[in-house]
Amino acid sequence: MAVGLTFSEYVEALRTYFKDKSEYNILLTFKEENYDEELELYVKMAISQINMIPPGFLNQYNEESIVNFPFASLVIMEATWFALESNNIVQARNDLPYSNGGVTIQVEDRNRYMPAISVLWNNLIQSRSLYSTYKKSQNISSILGGSRGCGSPSPYYDIYRSKYIYY
Repeated sequence: MAVGLTFSEYVEALRTYFKDKSEYNILLTFKEENYDEELELYVKMAISQINMIPPGFLNQYNEESIVNFPFASLVIMEATWFALESNNIVQARNDLPYSNGGVTIQVEDRNRYMPAISVLWNNLIQSRSLYSTYKKSQNISSILGGSRGCGSPSPYYDIYRSKYIYY
């Protein structure tokens, strides 16, 4: 039973989350900043990053099985982080100030965005920690026979799951 989003739904959710839609991009002459192939790469990188959260042997996800991932927001946050990194590389490479008649225009003023990026990073670190704890609770539960089946039920199984499921 699938509880999350399909791979293509993650790609679209990522585009929606950081508002990379043509109607928002006036300076890009109403084009999307990221191609679908780029967003797909960021989601794949996010899945890979999630698979590295310890303990690493539990629930390895790929493009097909990601639909069973219980924390869609973590996938989107991880993918957003990769998108921000990639887009900042391009912007740093193409940063060019313009000056005419004593008026200077800086195309990008990154300092005003740093607090928002810092908040995103802190949320991502916290979400990774919660997911790691969730994976450990699943491990404990499986050792005890699982809370849904035979064996001793573990009260740790659903500690974090119910609070952070994205529907």
